[in-house]
Amino acid sequence: MSTSEQIAEPVSLLNRIINKALTTQFCWWLGNVSILWNSFFYYLYIFSSQDTSKLYYKSLWGAILSYAIVLAATIRNFQPNADFAFRLFKDETFLYFALAVIWRFNSSNIVLLIPYVIYSIFHCANYLKSDIIPTIFPHVAQEFEAHQSNPNQSVSQPTQLALTLQSKVNQFYSPAIKFGALYEVTVIPFYVIIGFVTRFQIIKLVVYTGFIYFRYGQSQLTQSSFTELRLRLDALVLKPGVPESAQRVYKLVQDQLISLGQRSIQFNAHGKTR
Repeated sequence: MSTSEQIAEPVSLLNRIINKALTTQFCWWLGNVSILWNSFFYYLYIFSSQDTSKLYYKSLWGAILSYAIVLAATIRNFQPNADFAFRLFKDETFLYFALAVIWRFNSSNIVLLIPYVIYSIFHCANYLKSDIIPTIFPHVAQEFEAHQSNPNQSVSQPTQLALTLQSKVNQFYSPAIKFGALYEVTVIPFYVIIGFVTRFQIIKLVVYTGFIYFRYGQSQLTQSSFTELRLRLDALVLKPGVPESAQRVYKLVQDQLISLGQRSIQFNAHGKTR
C-alpha cells in the first residue's frame, strides 16, 4: 500500500489542544472568558469592603484583547485615506474596542461592563459548542450533525452539552441583545451625562456620543431602542399638565436627535454625511 493510501493516524488529544490553543481565535475566546470571569467576581464583591477595581480593569483588558484580535483583520488592510476611515467607523468591532479603551483609562463604574458581558456570554457559549467540545471529543461534530436530521437519535454526553448550549443560545440571544441595545441608549447615557454635569468629564461625553451616533446607523436594534425610548418619553412629556414650554423644548431636542439619526443612517449607507 502506498503512503498516500495509508490511513492517517489520529491526532492525539494533547496535540489537538495545543493546535487549538495556538490559534488567534482561541486567544479571542480567552479574552471573552476573562470578561466573564472578572466581571462575575467584580459584581459579586462590588458592595463589599474589597477593592474590586482590578477585576473591573481586567474585564476591560479582556474586551480590548478580544475586539483587537477581530479588528486586526481590518487594520491589516490599512490604507491612509478617507474611505478606510469611513469603513473603520462603520465597523461595530472598532466602536466597541475604542469604547473599551476609553473605559479602561477612566475610573471604574458599575454600569459600563454590562454590554460586554452580554456579548461575551454568547461568544463563549458558541465557541465552547463549536470548537472546544469537538476538539476534546472529535466524535461530537458527527453526532451533532446527525442529530440535526434525526433529533430522536441518542447522543453522548459531550454532544448533549453542545446541543444544550445551542438551545440556550437560540432561546436567550434575541432578548439579551435587545436588552443590551436598550441599555446602551438609556442607562449608560444617563451615567455619561451625570459625569459631564458633576465632574465635567467631556471626553466620555464626546466619545460615547460618537459611539451612539455611528452605532445608530449600523444597528436596527439600536434604532428600535431609540423608538421605544421616544414613545415612552412622549407619553410622559406630551400629555396634559406638562408646561407647553417644556414640551416645545422636548420636541426641539427630539427633532435634532431624529435629524442626527438620519445622518448616521446615510453615513452607514453611503460612507459620508450629507
